[in-house]
Amino acid sequence: MDVNNVFLRGHLEEDVYMTPPEGYSDAVSGLVCKLNHSLYGLKQASRQWNMELTSQLQRSGFVQAPSDHFLFLKRTDNTLTALLVYVDNIVLTGDSVQELDVLARSSHGILVTQQKYITDILTDAHLLDAKVVTTPLPPGLHLTSDSGALLYDPGRYRWLVGRFFYLGFTRPDISFAAQQHSQFLQHLHESHWQAAMHVLRYLKGTRVLGLFLPSGNPLQLSVFSDASWASCLDSR
Repeated sequence: MDVNNVFLRGHLEEDVYMTPPEGYSDAVSGLVCKLNHSLYGLKQASRQWNMELTSQLQRSGFVQAPSDHFLFLKRTDNTLTALLVYVDNIVLTGDSVQELDVLARSSHGILVTQQKYITDILTDAHLLDAKVVTTPLPPGLHLTSDSGALLYDPGRYRWLVGRFFYLGFTRPDISFAAQQHSQFLQHLHESHWQAAMHVLRYLKGTRVLGLFLPSGNPLQLSVFSDASWASCLDSR
């Protein structure tokens, strides 16, 4: 599997500053930004990513092989899971499907889901008992950068949007909702948070959905596109 944006995931040990990027609305003339995480182009970005990944794997029970520091092993009483890392590419194998992912195999193909990941998000958001909805976004919803009261905890919203994008790898049905939410990371209001909760309630009722990879079919790329004219209320 391929990990996206790996050089943005490492924590910095040194103080590193940068000028605000063009288009950043909260920039103040004469002030710079202090980085909390690494960025592409930093000389220590690769090392910090490796340290972050190693730390996370060790906390999950993996042990770094002494003969190859890019190989991680996890042993239990009856199973062995091996993970090999090459920069942002990870090869995962083992003798227990439950340790690898939520996979459903049949003679027709493989279904890949992220049921546990969704359940973990719902648990963290205290929505395990929430009423489910049937669409990722409410019908007729139009989010704008000035939609009511300001959000008290914007970091929580950004955390959630990041998980929507990760879920999109196996749940393309929420990709549009994730894209809509990502437009307002600098101007967050309560209406944005409520819309994000709507996505979670939709995921609660559709946890079993995923990507089905059929067996025996030739590789065929299908592409769908849609277009809108001046649909953004903030920029049109």
